[in-house]
Amino acid sequence: MNKLARLAASVVSGATILNGAMCSQAAIAAQACPKIELAAVVAPEARAARAAQDQAGQPIALAADDLVSPTELLHANVNVTEGQVVLNLNFSAAAAKRVRDFTGANVGGRIALLVDGRAMKVVKILDPIRGDGILVGPVEPGAAEALAARINRCAPGGGG
Repeated sequence: MNKLARLAASVVSGATILNGAMCSQAAIAAQACPKIELAAVVAPEARAARAAQDQAGQPIALAADDLVSPTELLHANVNVTEGQVVLNLNFSAAAAKRVRDFTGANVGGRIALLVDGRAMKVVKILDPIRGDGILVGPVEPGAAEALAARINRCAPGGGG
């Protein structure tokens, strides 16, 4: 995998904070159910790779299969962790196990969190994820609240 400048990531309460560019409220303002995916970033020549763009608009290649698919996102909430507004995403047991296994075996690799097909964050894996979800931040509070509401409205049992 391509080496990138080291992006900060730290384990907090069994989840990982993914630090990167702030998310704009306009990017998350749509009211439809969001398509949330967590995918491995792979070499562009990798078999079955799919194309996407990182937060800066640079091309990246993603594994054909998601680590977490939209139907495996169970709940989202916004809180403040280490002085930053973060979005907490909780996954199904099967998805959480895939993320733990993948990040444990791929420290130094990269993963991408996509919202509606666009990369919200692309980060280097510094530590294995040990919990049942991730914390994504820093995020703009209004955008994070709007996205969490969209996720929860559409999540299994969320009334969407």
